[in-house]
Amino acid sequence: MGGYVIVPSKRFLGLMGLLDEAKKNNKRTWIEIITIMMGKGVSRKYAELIVVELKARGIIKPINEPHHPVIYEIDIKKLEETLSPLKEMIEVR
Repeated sequence: MGGYVIVPSKRFLGLMGLLDEAKKNNKRTWIEIITIMMGKGVSRKYAELIVVELKARGIIKPINEPHHPVIYEIDIKKLEETLSPLKEMIEVR
């Protein structure tokens, strides 16, 4: 029999959760994005680091509206492109 299973990382699970939620509503505040990832088992500090990375990659962009707190738009297409190689490697059972 043998073989191995690739276990998805917390980062991957957090981003998948974010992708699912973004499909419902892609305009979220910073704290909502972190809370979604925390719901998937990512720690708060790690979720904050992931958000900074997503901002740097241009996946999350602030919308210039007279709102406080700032609302970010999540680019669903870019997020899917980022996750597609990982999705192929991981079999969710």
